[in-house]
Amino acid sequence: MSLDKVTKALKENPKGLSVTQIVELTGLSKSETSKTIAEMQSKGLIEKIVKGCRVTYKLKP
Repeated sequence: MSLDKVTKALKENPKGLSVTQIVELTGLSKSETSKTIAEMQSKGLIEKIVKGCRVTYKLKP
């Protein structure tokens, strides 16, 4: 369920989202969001983008 929510949020925001933005859009807790992101990264579904101190995530094409 959380995987679906995070995937939907990232599909609707193709430029990427921060963890905080994902939390706000999905209503998931920060810890649940972080776990879901880690799971998605391990499966190769999303990529992490670091620009200075800002970290965002987006779906891989």
